[in-house]
Amino acid sequence: MKKLFLSSLIMSTLLLVGCNDDKAEQKIQQLEAQVKQLTQEQMVKVEDKVVLFQKQDETYPVEFSITTLKTNKEWLNSLLVEQLLVKQMESKQELKIENPKAELIKIMEQKYQNEMNEAKELFADQPKEKISGTYFSAVDHTNMDYVGQKENIATFTQSYYSYIGGAHGMYHTNYINVDLNKQKMLTLDDLFSQENQAKLKEMLWQRYEPQYNSADGNMGFFFKSKQKLYLPADFYFSAVGINFVYPVYEIGAYADGQKELMLYWQEIEELIKPEYRFSKPVISE
Repeated sequence: MKKLFLSSLIMSTLLLVGCNDDKAEQKIQQLEAQVKQLTQEQMVKVEDKVVLFQKQDETYPVEFSITTLKTNKEWLNSLLVEQLLVKQMESKQELKIENPKAELIKIMEQKYQNEMNEAKELFADQPKEKISGTYFSAVDHTNMDYVGQKENIATFTQSYYSYIGGAHGMYHTNYINVDLNKQKMLTLDDLFSQENQAKLKEMLWQRYEPQYNSADGNMGFFFKSKQKLYLPADFYFSAVGINFVYPVYEIGAYADGQKELMLYWQEIEELIKPEYRFSKPVISE
């Protein structure tokens, strides 16, 4: 809002004074500098990857790692670490911990040691060369990445991969959309009222049903009815709309990965709360 106000003030100054007025030129330059500074202050800049925890045993198939990002905003760095912690905690209640980073490292260390103890017990009678990760593994990796920013919304991903033996591991990507003005992570409740979320679900079914309904009317083992389809917690903004992201196996086989259903901006513009109706709905780094 400040940026828009300053831009309007620049235009007003141009209209009220002549271009040859030196004082007016100086005033315009000052206002333009303020706009540029404000824009730079609002922009998220990723400065580095930060490894919070990383351990891999040389003998047993146990390896854990978790990384986050260092940005130019300290409060944002803390928020990202808190979201990593929420995913690792057994309790999903509201986070009230003074030092989330220390607590996260503590949890990861405990999980690593638990898996190491189990591995040592399992392979107690096995020579080192016969220890294999085929039937037992404890691989757990979490990685944070920056997607981009649109106006006051910055988007990040938390990517998870785990393998405990067998044919393949499991993976999942969570999307974190942060309102930089309010310094909070957005949920669907922030964007849509409950009434409009019901409308979104209806629209997603209209998008989903033609794609997954076979010629004989069989919906397979996915969402077989409109009542079963739900609004996922994960979503992100694209140039053409909002993409709703479903976990692996929800809409497809493992090989299909995480599937998405997308609704165009023109379809949902009137459903979004006014404060999140972007002037140019494009996200970019």
